[in-house]
Amino acid sequence: MSNITKDQLNRAVFEILNVMPGPGLLMLTGSDAEKENLITIGWLQFGIVWGEPTVNVFVRQSRYSYELLQKYDEFTINLLPVPTFNDVLSKCASSSGSYTNKFKDTNLTKVKSKIVNCSSIQEASMVLECKIIFKHDVSINELSDIIVNKFYTDGDYHQIITAKIINIKEK
Repeated sequence: MSNITKDQLNRAVFEILNVMPGPGLLMLTGSDAEKENLITIGWLQFGIVWGEPTVNVFVRQSRYSYELLQKYDEFTINLLPVPTFNDVLSKCASSSGSYTNKFKDTNLTKVKSKIVNCSSIQEASMVLECKIIFKHDVSINELSDIIVNKFYTDGDYHQIITAKIINIKEK
């Protein structure tokens, strides 16, 4: 397993699941040398896959962050204290980074991550640095009718992205 301790992973999972399924998480995608984007995360899973600590994130294929995740194989998950950052999270959820600079719009501070080539958010109480190891496109044939009717009536499916958690920064 990676150099992340079980205690670190347990704390991270507990802290993150404590704010779910509400606001509180921003995924930062892209490259710190080029374009980056912020997206709110509503669905995720933690586990041990192939002997490594992992997180699965669900990103709709219509999102700008999806484009960046096809180009770059690293991202960060940033835990923001709520309710302090509720407005920031709402702004990131309601606009596309393809035509707006969410960092300027939200006054969040980008900082260099310890390992990955994707920035982190200085204001975050916890940051998970992640490296993509697997991607899977969700298709209608794999879902129950109940799920399709509840979440996919518009045909905008997710890609499930499995990433190894390679660093956890706690404040």
